[in-house]
Parts: sequence; structure tokens; C-alpha cells
Amino acid sequence: MAAGAFRGWLQRRPRQPFRIGTSSGDGHEIRHPGMASLTRAEVVLGPGDRVGNPLRCRKVSLRHVTAAEPIDSTAGA
Repeated sequence: MAAGAFRGWLQRRPRQPFRIGTSSGDGHEIRHPGMASLTRAEVVLGPGDRVGNPLRCRKVSLRHVTAAEPIDSTAGA
């Protein structure tokens, strides 16, 4: 996935939680823009503390992000 496309998901207004899929078959939910940081080549996923310092993280190469889709907030309701 291109960095610009991923950045578009993070900057959507109104905010839309989304899920990314990777080439390994893993999925990661991003429910708030603060749960993901973007570099030129990677997405750094993980919750942060109140000032944005990562508590724990996982790095995913943008080359391995194969899909992004909105999380339906009404599912299961």
C-alpha cells in the first residue's frame, strides 16, 4: 500500500475505524488515528500513552499491507 493511501485512512473525517490486512494473513484494527504512526516505509501500530509515547508497538512494512477496509461499527448490533 502506498504511504499516501494509508495516510488518507488515518486522516478521514469523520473518523472511521479501519482494519488492515497483511501478506502474512494477519489483520490489525486501527480504531483511533493515535494507534498508528506512518514512516516512509512502515506503519508502527500500537497504543500510546497520554502524550503519544508508544507503550508497545509492532512494525509492519507498507509493502506487506495488502488491504484496508472500514470496521462496521454496527456489526453485531
